[in-house]
Amino acid sequence: MNGTRQSSHFSATIPINYPGAQAACAALCDNQSGVIVQSNGKTAPLVMGEADSATFNYGQNGTIVVSGRDNSVRLHNKKWHGTLPDMTTVQVVQKLAGEVGLGVVITGGGGTMFGKKIDENYVAVEEGMSYAAIISKCAELDNARWFVDVNSVLHYEIDPQPSGGFSVNYKAGPPEISDAFQISEERNVQASKTIHVFIKSWHEEEKNSVVAEAIAGGCGTEVQYEFTLPTLVQDQAQKYAQAKANEIARHRITVNAHCVGDVTVTQDSGLAVSGDTVFDGVYLIDQIHHTFGMSGHKMTITARGNQGGLGGAVVVGGAGGTEESGTGGPLGEPGSGG
Repeated sequence: MNGTRQSSHFSATIPINYPGAQAACAALCDNQSGVIVQSNGKTAPLVMGEADSATFNYGQNGTIVVSGRDNSVRLHNKKWHGTLPDMTTVQVVQKLAGEVGLGVVITGGGGTMFGKKIDENYVAVEEGMSYAAIISKCAELDNARWFVDVNSVLHYEIDPQPSGGFSVNYKAGPPEISDAFQISEERNVQASKTIHVFIKSWHEEEKNSVVAEAIAGGCGTEVQYEFTLPTLVQDQAQKYAQAKANEIARHRITVNAHCVGDVTVTQDSGLAVSGDTVFDGVYLIDQIHHTFGMSGHKMTITARGNQGGLGGAVVVGGAGGTEESGTGGPLGEPGSGG
């Protein structure tokens, strides 16, 4: 289960001699598939979407392996043709999700100007881009994340803030006590430094260059990033710089918690870490990996966040190029993709 502008995935292995399995899997086309789990007295869907492939393994103890993605597959399979009218990023997300039959929940704000205003491209949208790629472009401008839940609702969260809906605790002891099998915490030292983002843009119609800067405070020497994008206006460039700086800063701490499986935990739950770990705090959940087998139902939560409650990025400036590029820093261009 992903909360990072990527599809959630599922895979299931079925005995090849299970009654009706071969015929059903061999005839898959448009379908609704997924994983529904009964675990620890609770029953809930984990991922619902569409099967992408079925692999038939013949021989002793033969199996069928069915793999698929959640209902964000609809956004990946649909391509945009035409021109997006003058609208905000939030309106674009609502329009594209609605066209493929997904509900939409927007949190955190009204978005940024996107699409086309008369003859001015606010943000370049190329012919044939997938709906998912366009929504990811919107998310980069807004410092947003998006995912599709089990009820076919797209969540678009602008400047998401961590919460502690699911908690894990570790006490060093003696005796050593924890409600997780293992908790690991990784600090990205380079991302923990002061992040300085420069955005440059050239408006071909107005023959005007735009420059914006944002800084996310940290330790040590400054790490600089530079991105060049077409046809941004000043407000957009400043917001984009701030979004990029915040996005990089959110990769400072990564927590992996390996726990007993819980079907009620979602990407929106948030992870709270407490006790005797060096980075106790609350984090945004990026991924939940569920596994099922002879050892029972287990899950590994991957969550990320800023360090020590440091504040968000501050825009510090604003006054060419045609293609987006990024240089410098420990993460390259984190969070891009769809």
